[in-house]
Amino acid sequence: MPRRFEPTEIDKLIYDEEEPVPEMYFVIEGAIGIGFSLIVKGYSQKQFSIGKKIFAPQLICDHYVVNNQRSQFIYISMK
Repeated sequence: MPRRFEPTEIDKLIYDEEEPVPEMYFVIEGAIGIGFSLIVKGYSQKQFSIGKKIFAPQLICDHYVVNNQRSQFIYISMK
């Protein structure tokens, strides 16, 4: 089923750390940031550190789905 993630504050998070991953995504447009969370100001104000930025076309999260694992990183939609 097609999905669209916008790089806005409301809709930019695709998968969070330690979250179950039920679907892999074929990215056909845009960019995805892969990183981890920083707990600088506590859990209420979560910040991200992006380690890698990948561009379409790309396949993401296939490893987690095939091996039935939780996400090890944060995946967010970027401009």
